[in-house]
Amino acid sequence: MSVRLTRRSFLALAALGLAGGGAAAVRALTHDDTGEWNGPARTAALLFDDPEAARVLGERWIERPSPEDDAQRLVELLSQDQPALGRALTAADVPALRRLAGSRVAHDLGAGHFLVVDGWFVSFTESRLAALLAVP
Repeated sequence: MSVRLTRRSFLALAALGLAGGGAAAVRALTHDDTGEWNGPARTAALLFDDPEAARVLGERWIERPSPEDDAQRLVELLSQDQPALGRALTAADVPALRRLAGSRVAHDLGAGHFLVVDGWFVSFTESRLAALLAVP
């Protein structure tokens, strides 16, 4: 079954670097729809307006020829150039993670570190964060 990434879902993913941490805080305080995840994956899920759409993107990332299908490895890769990003993930610091990931996404796009999903440019950082929702 092929799942298309909708424009709305992509815009929610793209908002990762643009939106403030308020939306995640409201979600965490009101209706936490991230119950299926824990640890860094749960923190990453709080970044997305539609965690399920992000999970689908994560599955696409994992299906690549060089899969990154281990949560610990994904956190290591996300921390590689920006250790504070990994610390924010493991500490469940959503506002810091949102800020750091936004900076990293901008860097990725400028450096050409992105893939095209259904015609949309998605940075490696966004893809790895989404992959955290897709790994077992």
